[in-house]
Amino acid sequence: MKARQKERSAPLSEEARQVILGTLLGDGSLRKYRGYAYPRLVIRHSARQREYLEWKAGFLLKELGGRIAEVQDTTSKGREKVVYVSSASPKLLEIFGLTSKGVRRKWLNQLRPLGLCVWWLDDGSLVRNRTQAVLCTDGFSLKEVKVARRYFQKVWGLHFKIAPKKKGTEKYRLWLRSTAETKKFLKLIAPFVPECMKQKILLYRKPSSRQRWASEIAGLVKFAISDEDIVQASR
Repeated sequence: MKARQKERSAPLSEEARQVILGTLLGDGSLRKYRGYAYPRLVIRHSARQREYLEWKAGFLLKELGGRIAEVQDTTSKGREKVVYVSSASPKLLEIFGLTSKGVRRKWLNQLRPLGLCVWWLDDGSLVRNRTQAVLCTDGFSLKEVKVARRYFQKVWGLHFKIAPKKKGTEKYRLWLRSTAETKKFLKLIAPFVPECMKQKILLYRKPSSRQRWASEIAGLVKFAISDEDIVQASR
C-alpha cells in the first residue's frame, strides 16, 4: 500500500510535464470539479485528430490514468470530437497553480522544445503559401500575447510580431513574418513532431521548394517524408 501511495504522489516525468504545459496553451485545460481535491487534465480535438490526441495521451496515461472518448460538441454544430480526460491527480496541483493565473513568464520559462512543439501542433499554422507561421493565441489577452512575444525573443531568439486576428477585433495572434525565422522555429521543434502531424512543419506549396526543405529537416524528424507529402503541397 505504501509503495502505491508513493508512486501516486511521485512527480510527473519531464515529457509528461512538457506535453501538459504545451497543451494548456492550446487545446487543453485543467479543471477542478466540485467535490474533488485534485484537478483533471482535459484535452479536446476534432475527430480527425484522434491519432494526435492518442500521441499526447501516450505520454500521460501511465502517470495520470484516464481515457479517450468520443463526444458530440454542442458548441460546434454537433460535430464529433475526441477528448482525453485524466484522473483527478495530486500530480497536477503544481501545474494547476502555475497556470491558473493566466499566461505568465513564469509558466513560459518552463517550456522546452517538446512543450513548444505541442503548443504549435495545437494552435500553429503555416500561412502565405506556407512560408510564414502564425500561433493562434485568440484566447490570450493582449498583455499575455506581449508576454509570449517577449519570451520567444529573449529565450529562443525568435522575433514574433503581434497582429489582430482580423480588422476591428480584440483577438491577437503571433506571427513569424520571415521564412528564415519560421525555419528556425520549425527546426527547434521538428525532432518531437509525430508523423500524424507532419504537415504542420512542411514548408512551401511549390513542390521543388518543399523538397529542399524536406532535405534540410530529414536528419531532425523521426519519420520519412514521402513523394506524396511533397506533391500534396501544390494541392
